[in-house]
Amino acid sequence: MNDIRTILGNKIRKYRELNNLPQEKLAEIIGIGVPAMSRLECGKSYPTYETLNKIISYFKIEPFMLFEDVDYGSKNDNYNEIIKRLNIIKNNNEKIKTLLEFIKILT
Repeated sequence: MNDIRTILGNKIRKYRELNNLPQEKLAEIIGIGVPAMSRLECGKSYPTYETLNKIISYFKIEPFMLFEDVDYGSKNDNYNEIIKRLNIIKNNNEKIKTLLEFIKILT
C-alpha cells in the first residue's frame, strides 16, 4: 500500500498528463508555484483544501478518484478500450449478443 501523499501525487500527475498540461500550466491554473506543484506530484507535500478543490474542479473528477490506489482511466481511455475490444469480437455473434444483453441490463 502506497503512502496517501504518493497516491495523491501520482493521480494529480496522471490527470495533468492525460490533459496534456505542462506542470507549469497546471500550477498557474490552480494558483500555486511550480516548486509546490512538483512537491505535490512527488508526494512530498499535501495540497491545501483550496488547492485540492481547484484540482478536482479543473479536471472534473470525483474527489475519491485522487485518493484510491486504483486506476479507473479517463473517460476517453475507457471508451477507446471498449472500442478496441468491440473490434476484437465484432465477428463473433454470440459474444455480441451477450454484450448487448449486458448493456441492456446496465441501461
